[in-house]
Amino acid sequence: MSGKPRSGGAKHGAGSVAAVVDLGVERLESFFAMGGYAVFVWPAFGLTALVMIWLLVATLRRLRERERAMAELQAASPRRPRGGAERAATEGAG
Repeated sequence: MSGKPRSGGAKHGAGSVAAVVDLGVERLESFFAMGGYAVFVWPAFGLTALVMIWLLVATLRRLRERERAMAELQAASPRRPRGGAERAATEGAG
């Protein structure tokens, strides 16, 4: 043992809880301050989030448009028989 008293020790009073809460708030404030660069960091995060959301929305819209176009093309085209391998085997035999 180093002989140093432990902070908090066996006694847990209201003061130690308040100190822990204050420490947590201080760490949270420090995190949001980003070491003094918050003015640059948070707008960059926000802009990145907006771009990612815009990309997701644009991709989903384009997917729906293409699925709709494919459904229209499939509805307009005549049905072809399935089973290409079976048809090739019978054509090769005859």
